[in-house]
Amino acid sequence: MAGIATLAELGLLVWAYSEILDDRRPKNERAERALGPLVGSLGSLVIGVIYLTKANRSKKNAILTYNRQFDKQTSFYITPIGNQNGLGLALKF
Repeated sequence: MAGIATLAELGLLVWAYSEILDDRRPKNERAERALGPLVGSLGSLVIGVIYLTKANRSKKNAILTYNRQFDKQTSFYITPIGNQNGLGLALKF
């Protein structure tokens, strides 16, 4: 959805730019004709930012939720061990 809003913003900006550069019309009419595409561009920018923000937040929450399952348990632990060879640490699975 954010990609569609970005493409709409780009298209509206090109349209506004072409209206502003149209030399066949007086300056005040150029500004009036470019106002609609500029407002549309700002609107699609706001929509795109909202969707991107929510998508990033959802992605972060999904990763944190997935990683939360590994917080309390591990697949191995370290124990001290001593035998005829000396002292050391052992990994137990």
